[in-house]
Amino acid sequence: MVVAHHWERSYPPGLRWDSPLEITTLPALLEAAAARFADKTAIEHRDNEISYAELGRTTEALAAGLIKLGVRRGTSVGLYLPNTPYHPYFFFAVLKAGGRIVKPAKRAFWGGYSGYFADPDGHLWEVAHNPDFPLDAEGRLQLPSADPGT
Repeated sequence: MVVAHHWERSYPPGLRWDSPLEITTLPALLEAAAARFADKTAIEHRDNEISYAELGRTTEALAAGLIKLGVRRGTSVGLYLPNTPYHPYFFFAVLKAGGRIVKPAKRAFWGGYSGYFADPDGHLWEVAHNPDFPLDAEGRLQLPSADPGT
């Protein structure tokens, strides 16, 4: 098979790299997938399967709740969620409500999680969490001593 671009070798037969794409939004794509593939599995997490219909319904309900909380077009929302179905639920819900996700939290190279949100002036803030940081009995973070002798 002769290909113009090396990545075309992995495409299914008949699919072109320059196929026209519909210009739309991620929430609209989810709505279309929920209608077209309602009973098909959208997310597998541990022993649970979540259908496209359920993903769509949950996203709609969460978006309505976010709108009631004041999320509007352009509102920056920080997602600080573990790698569970809650992440795609809220990712799509924020977008559906008109919100803007700057950089969702993801696993960082140092073992924790890091993500960004923007304040009303557009300044970015990083939120980071390391689940392995030691906490005292009060739940306060215990940082290691700067003195290697202690």
